[in-house]
Amino acid sequence: MIRSLIGIAAAIALIGCAAKPGRVVAADTPDPQLVPIAQSFARTVERIRSADDATWHTGWVGNVFVNALGGSNMGLCHEWRDAVFRGVVFDTRAQGWNCFGIAINRGTRHEHHAVLVACAELTAGDLLPAPPGRGAYVLDAWSRGRDDIYRLKDWIALPVFQQAPAELIDVGAELRERERARRTPGNR
Repeated sequence: MIRSLIGIAAAIALIGCAAKPGRVVAADTPDPQLVPIAQSFARTVERIRSADDATWHTGWVGNVFVNALGGSNMGLCHEWRDAVFRGVVFDTRAQGWNCFGIAINRGTRHEHHAVLVACAELTAGDLLPAPPGRGAYVLDAWSRGRDDIYRLKDWIALPVFQQAPAELIDVGAELRERERARRTPGNR
C-alpha cells in the first residue's frame, strides 16, 4: 500500500515538475506597478514557507501529504491561494490594482486555484477570456512553493486537461464568510 502511494506520488511529481512556460519577471513587464506586488508576493511566500504553526507542502506530492496526513500540513492550491491573497491584497490595492482569486477546471479533479492581479483598467468582466497584452498576472505558488508569476493568458494555457473554463472568485468574500462562520457559536 505504502509503495503504491509512493509510486503514484513519484509519477505525479514528475508530471508536476515539468518546466512551466510563461513565468515572468516583474521588472521585465511593461507594468511597473507589478514590481512592488511581486515583492510583496515573494515576502508572502517566504513567510508561508517559514511558518511555525503549519508545515507547507507544494505540488501534487504535497497534496498527497495534506490529504493523507491532515493536521498542521497545508499546501492544497486553495490554501496557497488564500494565504497569498491575504499577503498581497493590500499592496496590490495600494498600487491601484485589483486582486481576485482565479480557478480553472473548477468542480473537476484537475481543479486549480491561484491569485489574479490586474490593473485597474481591467475589471472582472474584462479578464475572462484572458485579455491580450499587459495588465493581468497570476500569482501561483502552489507547484513549487515559489513566487511564480504568469501572464493570465499563459497561466490559462498551462493545464494539460482543460475541463472547465477559468473563472474569477471573490476570495475576500470567501475569507470573510469563513471567519464569520468560525465566530458563530456552534460552528467551531
